[in-house]
Amino acid sequence: RDCRCVAKVPRPDKLNEVKTRRRLSTEGWLLQQLRHPHIVTCYDILDDPHPAVILETLQGHTLAYVLDEMTETLILEETAWLGVQLCSAIGYLHTQGWLHLDIKPANIVSEFGQTKVIDLSVARRPGKGLSGIGTREHMAPEQARGGELTTATDVYGIASVLYECLAGRVPFEDHLGENGEEYFPQLELSAPSLGLHYDGP
Repeated sequence: RDCRCVAKVPRPDKLNEVKTRRRLSTEGWLLQQLRHPHIVTCYDILDDPHPAVILETLQGHTLAYVLDEMTETLILEETAWLGVQLCSAIGYLHTQGWLHLDIKPANIVSEFGQTKVIDLSVARRPGKGLSGIGTREHMAPEQARGGELTTATDVYGIASVLYECLAGRVPFEDHLGENGEEYFPQLELSAPSLGLHYDGP
């Protein structure tokens, strides 16, 4: 292609793990089936000497980096535009019969006002889930309990990201119970209200 690209490969200590190699190959295969302006493009999949997924180079930063570097939260209009692009990308993924299941700021890249979703390594079809797949702070309740996964699971992930953009924090920060055990507060609590009001057109 005569262009700069990125090779996504397993960590050196995971090179010989069948599960890791299969997950990477599945991600590459899935990305090659997708064509959307807000989802990273896959150019090729390599098997030798080691598995690699060849992706387009994105010039921007991850949303996680942007949020960490900002001294203030995103304004409502910026967050709304981000939400439109995320919904477009994830809505398209859903029409192809897949769920992302790990929507979080670290898996969103922003460049020149354009958003791209990356990392479909845990993407799967709707259906019965496995507890612990995804990122704890952005998991929907049914995802946390290993229940039935639907398109609503990703909608929760998008809402969680937009909440973090506006609040400067994730909806649920404390994941330790009174006795120090880990738990998922989203299974029994609602996120604190942001108290935002939009007076625009």
